[in-house]
Amino acid sequence: MKRSSALAILLAASYILFLAHGCLSHLWTERKTIIITGSTTVYPLAVKWAETYMRKNSGWRIIVTSGGSGKGVSDTIQGLCHIGMSSRDLREEELRANITPLTVAYDGIIIVINENNPAERELREKGINYTQLKKIYCGEISNWKEITSLNHEITVFTRGDQSGTSETFALFLGLKSQDELSGIGVNGNPGMIEALKRDAYGLGYVSVAFAYGPESNGIIPIPVDANENGEIDPWESVNTKQAVLSNIDRYPLKRKLYFIVKNPGEETIEFIKWCLLEGQEYVEETGFVPLKMEESMNEIKMLT
Repeated sequence: MKRSSALAILLAASYILFLAHGCLSHLWTERKTIIITGSTTVYPLAVKWAETYMRKNSGWRIIVTSGGSGKGVSDTIQGLCHIGMSSRDLREEELRANITPLTVAYDGIIIVINENNPAERELREKGINYTQLKKIYCGEISNWKEITSLNHEITVFTRGDQSGTSETFALFLGLKSQDELSGIGVNGNPGMIEALKRDAYGLGYVSVAFAYGPESNGIIPIPVDANENGEIDPWESVNTKQAVLSNIDRYPLKRKLYFIVKNPGEETIEFIKWCLLEGQEYVEETGFVPLKMEESMNEIKMLT
């Protein structure tokens, strides 16, 4: 009798587990999953979109991880993600891999220093001109005295990861790639900020969102006299985030931010369309410039 009871209990438990497994499997397969990887610049915007979309639409699981634009491009090509993020234009060889870049927002790159730099006021007023900046990142200028009244070696920071920010910055300086930039390599925009906070004589560059965000305490934006006319024009001003964003069309270090896809499925297309339309209202609060409606519609056409 005891043996029969034990067997009955075992069979009942097994049946319950079977049903539970079936229900869980059903729920899992019904859940729509999108994996997004890549640019540390685009990351905060993608996270905002993902969180908002999942809150408004049940049954979705959107995973966002960073690692640099190069990773976003590579993962997309290899089919390791549904959407790659990039803060640089794609190269010809990458485009030949049958991937599609979609502009989702605009950004600017900001030159930054430590707030305790003794030449801080001087640098904020007159900035650094294009030639000086290029010479610093080519290793031809190594002391602050060559561009300010401060006699101290410049600690030059660049990016050590697969950075779209560095790639765009290098092209702005007339270089072929980020490999030609001299300096101490750090990982991501957060890594750049932390490095500058620890060095009063450091110089680096970050995205607008990081130059003015909550993590920016301890660093100061410096303008670039890109046309070298000896003054900081309104479109070169970096006094505030709004000054940069309102003049983004003429800002010297303007760039596009991308989502990259390869043969996207219906769920991926659905999410991207939302980002390009309703999702644009969240772009500015994350520190970027939204697309105009016409621009959004042009990007959507590329999905069909």
